Amino acid sequence: MAKEKQLTLAADTSGDLLKMALCGKTGILRRSGSSRRQEELLLKFLDSFLAAARVKLSDIGTVAVIRGPGRFTGIRIGLTMAALLARLAGARAVGITVFEALAFQLMGGRAWRKWLCAHKGGRLAVVAHAFREEYFVALFRQGKDGRPRQDGEPHWFSRAQLLEFLHKEGQSAPLLCAGTGEKRTPLSQALQGAGLDFAPHSACLLEIETLAELAKQPGKRSLEPLYLKPAKYELL
Repeated sequence: MAKEKQLTLAADTSGDLLKMALCGKTGILRRSGSSRRQEELLLKFLDSFLAAARVKLSDIGTVAVIRGPGRFTGIRIGLTMAALLARLAGARAVGITVFEALAFQLMGGRAWRKWLCAHKGGRLAVVAHAFREEYFVALFRQGKDGRPRQDGEPHWFSRAQLLEFLHKEGQSAPLLCAGTGEKRTPLSQALQGAGLDFAPHSACLLEIETLAELAKQPGKRSLEPLYLKPAKYELL
């Protein structure tokens, strides 16, 4: 049994695939995923995690959730759960953006280090599919401590605007593009023929344990949602 307050509950409800895990000091204790009925399954997963790990709700010390960008309803569900568990279990609630999570995951991996050796001063462009031909993007530099530092504000672009932005930014410093296209397809396929550098697709699939690891890092992390688009854009 995990020691009290050493457990982290991590959840990503921002996309069409719900990802959730209960993590202990030595790694993941339980994980689940579903592409349907996120609002119904979230608490059911939590109950099953606690029962299988033989722990109580009060043993959860941290709740880490994605706060955007992504599906309006999904983000709201995740943030509501985090706030609820903070109140009921006395847990620390941590909100993390898709951009921060993927940048943290990529910059801790071999693909980024190998690319950076050949592109000194390079930056990482984290791209996430929004809807149809629309994308979210944020740029990152690697700090002296090895941790990613966001470079400027995130954006919501059409495909054409995104390509223009990436090419323009690439003129001041090399860019490695990382992320996924629609339904988690390779970004290189979505932006085919753009003449850009892309991180390997396997490294761009956000792992749920990344949220748990990032939640351990110092710094304040709010539960303020990051939408970047109007709430009902999915219906347009």
